[in-house]
Amino acid sequence: MAILLFSCNETSTREDILDERERALIQRENELLLQEKQVSKRNKPLRDESVVENEELNSATSKRIQKQEQNQSESNPIPGEYPLASSRLLVLDDIIDMSPHDQTLMRNEIFARHGYAFKTQWLLEHFSQFPWYKPMYQDVSSRLSEIEKRNVKFLLEHEG
Repeated sequence: MAILLFSCNETSTREDILDERERALIQRENELLLQEKQVSKRNKPLRDESVVENEELNSATSKRIQKQEQNQSESNPIPGEYPLASSRLLVLDDIIDMSPHDQTLMRNEIFARHGYAFKTQWLLEHFSQFPWYKPMYQDVSSRLSEIEKRNVKFLLEHEG
């Protein structure tokens, strides 16, 4: 398996491609979420949608923070929801049940751990809620381990 390294000039092009893929994945995920909501509306009593969305958001955030605290309490020195992505090579079984959105978060968490300052607003907002995230760098490719580089490539190949 070849590992692709990008020069500084190619980084912006690579970031543009990643941003474009992320936008497409987010759009697809939003379409799927909308379909799920439409189906679940038929099966649930009517409630104020903003209350439901806030409850879902709070629940998801709470679960993420609990998962991180659990990882830290288990003496795992790697912060985040997906420490696995920085500790060993991923295999299909690791991501097969993950949504495209979660796969995108897993991939970007690798960059976040190294202090990448996200340009994509939703990623910046997502990672900023965690105390370990310190956005400091525009390019962290030289800071990634070989495992992380290979996992980024693997996740890009399998997202969505």
